Amino acid sequence: MGLTDWFSGKRKDAGDIDLPVELISIGGPPELAHLFIDIPAVDILRGLDGWRWVGLSGLTAIAVSAFGEVFFRDDVGAIHQIDTIEGKLSKVAASLPDLTATLQDADARDSLLLGGLVIGARNRGLLLEPGECYDFKLAPIIGGKMDVSDMEKLSFVVKLHIAGQLHEQVKDLPPGTPIGKVTILP
Repeated sequence: MGLTDWFSGKRKDAGDIDLPVELISIGGPPELAHLFIDIPAVDILRGLDGWRWVGLSGLTAIAVSAFGEVFFRDDVGAIHQIDTIEGKLSKVAASLPDLTATLQDADARDSLLLGGLVIGARNRGLLLEPGECYDFKLAPIIGGKMDVSDMEKLSFVVKLHIAGQLHEQVKDLPPGTPIGKVTILP
């Protein structure tokens, strides 16, 4: 089985992640429209397969940012986010209304959604097609720059899954450790 088969859903266990997906509107200012993307539930689950190691039980996927970062609601209503830059799952708000209020602030949108980079990419003509998200040509965790000139469009599933694999492989390394080899599994 090749990578194309895996990402097209022909993988035997492609749907074995047991996580509800209930995509909702985050609300907030009009500029949020370009900071979130619509992704089919099956693709969210495929992408999250690379992040099993962070512990996703008890979470419901509720939104996906334009950078392919998934937001979740837990059993008490708190909001969590997979950070594909830092490689972690973090609580970002006590509730959905708290997240919506936080995102009223441009600095918060930059911090949580990389809003300035999304706007910069759009201004350069990088407009997302269905199933795509933004990514960096070289992941920052392995030396890439977080700059608009180093951005590209990529399949959401590919980006999220590979980011999870990368972070799992480097999570126990001391900061500054040179990374000479990364293995991407099908």
